[in-house]
Amino acid sequence: MIFGRQAELSLTVLKAVAERYPVVGVIESQFRGYRAPQAWQRWLSRPSPAQDIERFAREHAIPFFVMVPERLDALAAFIRRVQPAVGVIAKMVQLLPMEIVSLFPLGIINVHPSLLPRYRGPIPVFWTLYHQETVSGLTIHLVDKGADTGDILKQKELPLSFGEGAEEFNRRYTAEAPALVLEALEDLAGGTAVPRSQRMLPCPFRARFLKPNEDPIDWSEWSVERIYQVLRGADSILDLLPQRPFPLSLCEWRVVGFDRRPSSFPGRKIVIGFSGCYIPRRDGRIFLKPRFSLWQFRCGLKDFVSRRRAR
Repeated sequence: MIFGRQAELSLTVLKAVAERYPVVGVIESQFRGYRAPQAWQRWLSRPSPAQDIERFAREHAIPFFVMVPERLDALAAFIRRVQPAVGVIAKMVQLLPMEIVSLFPLGIINVHPSLLPRYRGPIPVFWTLYHQETVSGLTIHLVDKGADTGDILKQKELPLSFGEGAEEFNRRYTAEAPALVLEALEDLAGGTAVPRSQRMLPCPFRARFLKPNEDPIDWSEWSVERIYQVLRGADSILDLLPQRPFPLSLCEWRVVGFDRRPSSFPGRKIVIGFSGCYIPRRDGRIFLKPRFSLWQFRCGLKDFVSRRRAR
């Protein structure tokens, strides 16, 4: 059974496992309070073909279930009905209680994009790049009652280069994940797995979510190079860019480079000039590139309408 999101990692792992083993169920993880979208909302927020785990499940006649914290009883009933031997988590937004984990005879394994025990938590890629690590990696571990504390089955180091963004690293570890998952499943099925305990090992930094209104960037003191690296690490994970007025808010913005040309009017703002779109700093400029996204278009338009009504 595969647990995932509408994400490229989830679909990539699902396809790889389905080629080797019978997949008896696909579970999409959603946040508390999730409601099935209406038809027009599904059109605006539909995942790309490289992310659509629901479509893959339907096309291959695999039972599909949407999991939210309020429906754990229904989740348990679904699992008992399809009777999986082992579970594979490839991106989730909540922890599974042990009552659910215990329903899998061989346990559940999780794909975590860091070298555990470093960067346990929900957004390890951002914090790895935030701290300018030169090496990261991928861990396949068993799920226990903790957050990313289960015994390690497989690990692989992945070097990081200067300026590498979250999207690039996501693509790299997504490409590596299926092979490690299949190796771990083969070991579990054959009884040859050698779990390595990490629960009591120290975690130097927890990859936590940011607090409301928390800004991890020191805009007044940091160099243009440091801010560029952090913004690159936040791409597709967190929105740390300066506020964009309408209609700039209708697009996704990606950090694409920087130079060391000082600005006469530095600030936490986006400037549109002959050189392109950039954030002006006292020691350089951070360049941005807009990218159209249906989901961002909907969010930006909704925010604009709400502001207009509030006036």
